[in-house]
Amino acid sequence: MEIRNPKRGEGVPKETVERNCIGHLTMTLQSSFSDVNVSGVMDVAVSKGYFEAPMTKQLAILDMVIAEVLGERSDRVIDALIASSDEKVNAVAIAMIVALYEQDLEAMLMGLKRTATLSKTWPREHSCVALHNLFIRYGVEPVLQKVCPWLMDPDEGVRRVVSECIRPRLMMVAHIDELKRNPILLKKVFEPLLDDPSDYVRKSVGNCMNDVSKDNPAMLLEWLEEWSKKPLSKERRQIFSRALRTLIEKGEPRAYRILDVPIQDSVELKVVHGFPQRVSLNQVINLDIEVKNIGDEDTKIFFDLIIKAPGKGSQIREFVYKLPVVEINAKETKVIKKTIHFVDKTTQAKEAGLYEVTYRKNSNGFHFESFRFER
Repeated sequence: MEIRNPKRGEGVPKETVERNCIGHLTMTLQSSFSDVNVSGVMDVAVSKGYFEAPMTKQLAILDMVIAEVLGERSDRVIDALIASSDEKVNAVAIAMIVALYEQDLEAMLMGLKRTATLSKTWPREHSCVALHNLFIRYGVEPVLQKVCPWLMDPDEGVRRVVSECIRPRLMMVAHIDELKRNPILLKKVFEPLLDDPSDYVRKSVGNCMNDVSKDNPAMLLEWLEEWSKKPLSKERRQIFSRALRTLIEKGEPRAYRILDVPIQDSVELKVVHGFPQRVSLNQVINLDIEVKNIGDEDTKIFFDLIIKAPGKGSQIREFVYKLPVVEINAKETKVIKKTIHFVDKTTQAKEAGLYEVTYRKNSNGFHFESFRFER
């Protein structure tokens, strides 16, 4: 049995007393504004409840702290924050852009386009959230008219911020109800990106399309059928596979046809090595599934597995592990390998109890097993 500690990123979502960016922020301000005493940044932040605030509010608090300590919000302050080597300090520039140009949509958009070009996660993701909120505040069409030219920008971060910020169901923020009711305006966002060379952009486009499928499946299927009249490029197939994952799980025949996957297939599957009867925290589980095409024609299948896990109280949590489309020749036998690292999520620890596993082929369960986990 292999036990392996989970990989953890260097950053933490929320600033804490033990680990925060205020030291980097102070150094950034001091190097750019040597005539101002910025040594009190930490004290001012604490007085404003910085460490008690939710993550989404912490950047806004730092913006207020900077404005108070320096006595100004300005482009030169934004320039200093963007020039920092610390990605969280970069992200503070976004809060300042929104505050400084609160009544100037054009200036806010230009500022957010600039921060979207930064290569780190914090400025990119917070640029996306800020732009998403502008769609809610000003309405979809007025903002979309101004950002659609960004879809042709050479920078992948700029193209991606558009496809991601306009997701109707973007996680952790308010949904764009206007697009949940009628997503027709999204079509002109998707079309220039269907064969985008950037994996970063393509994943975002697929996720946005998948959002559309949850509220307007018929409209999305109509678009994809239109765009798939010619053989799908590798890039377009990746986007469509991600876009259709919800409809594939529901067994939607049109989704299978778009991806050229037969609904009825001649494939037999057998779990050669599955889950052990008991699983330990941080255990590495190696699965082997034998795939045999008993038919006379080449075929394709979707394969995934679902784990239903105990949650808090009587709640059930569900985890879905997906594999790419499996292509298999007539009379061929393959072995699919899947490794699962059974670890605690960042925000949710695994609960003790019985875990039920369903292996699925083209959305139909073909094998069922279970295991127990005890802490």
